[in-house]
Amino acid sequence: NAVDAARQGSGKSDVRIEAQRDETGQICHLTFVHWGRPINYPGPNAPPRFARDLDNMLDMDSSEKEGMHGRHGLGFKTVHMLSNDARIASGRLRFRILGGMIPEPWEEGRALQQIHNRKLALATVIDLPVPTELAEGAGMAWDAFALVAPFLPVTAPEIGQIILCDGSDQPSGEAKAQDIAPGLAMVDYGRGRRALQLDLDGGYHMFVQIVDGKPVAFPKSWSRLWNLVPMDGEVVHAAWLLNGPFEMDQGRRGLHGRASDKVEEFRKRGGPLGDRLTTLYKSWAEVAAPSGLSLEGRDAFFDRLVDHMYPDVGDDLTAALHVLERWSLGESTSGVWLTTLLAQCP
Repeated sequence: NAVDAARQGSGKSDVRIEAQRDETGQICHLTFVHWGRPINYPGPNAPPRFARDLDNMLDMDSSEKEGMHGRHGLGFKTVHMLSNDARIASGRLRFRILGGMIPEPWEEGRALQQIHNRKLALATVIDLPVPTELAEGAGMAWDAFALVAPFLPVTAPEIGQIILCDGSDQPSGEAKAQDIAPGLAMVDYGRGRRALQLDLDGGYHMFVQIVDGKPVAFPKSWSRLWNLVPMDGEVVHAAWLLNGPFEMDQGRRGLHGRASDKVEEFRKRGGPLGDRLTTLYKSWAEVAAPSGLSLEGRDAFFDRLVDHMYPDVGDDLTAALHVLERWSLGESTSGVWLTTLLAQCP
């Protein structure tokens, strides 16, 4: 919701999430704030559906979204997994939701909204009292979100930074990408973290974590496949992350479709992946210094990268990124990552 609102508003929006805890340490209240386009505020030259945001958020079986993240209000409806009294203040609207779908006026939200309003941007505030029976789930949701929060401005460039407040503010910092070669960028994020970004065409990007100039696997607890946010229902054992417009199942936790369709989508990414890494290998002398990589460290970098990626060939899905069927060393390739590297950069 915050990504769409930022895209449709006046520019990047920060996201602030506050947790309040009771005397036992359990979360008893969550507050989510962003500064994108307010709910039901169409703005100049906007499509008419923008004035029907609330209807679309609460409707269970229809959607007017086209080509954006999320459909059927599913992202918003997840708030009911954490609270039975969701309250929202956005623009001129202030309401609470009864029974998951019926809005009721909530004028007390005006004061909360004014606390967060900025000079040039009105706040949208989602206020969630957490009952005792949902406190454990709220704690799990907070921990899972806090783990990946520093990386969200990378996959969602419409977001400025994520600010978590659990006793004190913990800002993620903004993500900053520097193009280093065609289809390649070095991304600084999370206050001191770095990742190599590879454009795999079609809106897909692979990320390889870089620590002290070397490729390093992302934390094992992170999902490897993302569509803006992690798809935690799709288990992929890999060192990298892949973010893109995957077709997802109804729960937005895993890939949709038959196994052969999933493999084919990965195979399409293999060609661009091979091209990008071959470019990096051949243009290392030009890109190393501005990327913070060692000029003499190319071979060591790629040795380590291959070590991290070689296990991919043991899984049908990830193997499609790397290996052509019935390929052997010395044969020509049509551009698949490990196959291409071995053929063109021995």
